This record gives sequence, structure tokens and C-alpha cells, in this order.
Amino acid sequence: VVAGDNYGTSLDIDGDYVIVGAKWKDGITVNEGAAYIFYQSNEHVWSETYSKLVSPNPEPNDNFGASVALLDDYAVVGSPLKSVMGVIGAGTVYVFKKIGDAGWGAIAEISSPDPVVNEEFGTSIAINSKYLIVGAVGTNSKAGAVYIFAKSLLSDDWVYLNKIENTEGSALDYFGSSVAADENNAVVGGFKIDSSGTSNAGAAFIY
Repeated sequence: VVAGDNYGTSLDIDGDYVIVGAKWKDGITVNEGAAYIFYQSNEHVWSETYSKLVSPNPEPNDNFGASVALLDDYAVVGSPLKSVMGVIGAGTVYVFKKIGDAGWGAIAEISSPDPVVNEEFGTSIAINSKYLIVGAVGTNSKAGAVYIFAKSLLSDDWVYLNKIENTEGSALDYFGSSVAADENNAVVGGFKIDSSGTSNAGAAFIY
């Protein structure tokens, strides 16, 4: 880790594994980003396992590692400034799977079903056993949105299900700036939503 890496930008923990994002880590390109996975082999002893996770197709300033999530054998890493199909800043999310003792391999890249410039898909991520939830704060002049994907029962494919927006929202609300999920509920934050007459107070919604 060196100056400017932004190591610790994002974090998640699942059982004996921890993932840490470093969204401006240099690699093949400048500021492409990275994520590191640590394993607790003994009580309170954490060691970095395998190698750091990096984008399969890195470009400068991708912001890979700006958001991370872990569940069982899956690690998910957001790259919200990634250009997608020529759309600048559309953003994308990468899914990695633990492959025995060989490490973690990229198995999927998930993007907005209709990417737009500076949507920042991948700003936030949450995952449970059935669904992947992705925040995109840049949608509709930064009003923000959240996308829901369902995991296939028979494969590692993820199928787009739905897009959630704050129907009473407005530009610069940043809805989707944070997300969380358990098996039955999803929570979405918007840190600049006006609340109870207070400008930029922020709000959280449970679905």
C-alpha cells in the first residue's frame, strides 16, 4: 500500500474472510483500483490470501474497489467510474468466486441494463443468497437508483429483475449511495435527500 491508494475505501466481512477496497491503487494503469482479501487462519490472526483482486479489463481511474461485498464463496467489487460499451462513467460490477486453494477468479461482469454517462453503477453493493443489489448515484442527475439482480439457481449467472428509484426524489439526492441486505429486506440510503423539511438531511428506505 502506498500514498494515494485510498486503501480502506470499502470493507466487508463474512465468516473468516475480510475484503478491503483500495479504489485508486495503481496497477497496469493509473488509479485503476484493487481489492484485498484476508483470511483468519487462527483466532485473531489475519493473513492476506492468494493475490489482490483486480479488474479483468483495467483502465485509468476505474474506481475498482470503491464498493465491495462478500458472501460465502463470492466476492463482488464495484467499479463505478468504469466506461461500459463506450459510455463514460457508466460503471460496472465484477463477481469473483473462490476456487479452492487456487484463489479467486472473475466469473461475471454486471452492468446497468441501459448504461448512461456518469451513472456510477457500482457506487454501493449488497448481496444475499438470492439477490445482488447495486447502487447507481449518478442516475437522473444524481437523483440515484438501485438495481436488483437475481442469481440463477443452476449457475453463476445473474439476471436483471428491477430498478428502484425514489419516486418522490429529485436531482442530487444520491439515492443508492449506500445499500444493505439480509435474506428478506433491502435498505437504501440517500445522504442528500431532504427530510422533514430539512435540506440534505438524508434518508434511508427499507424494502
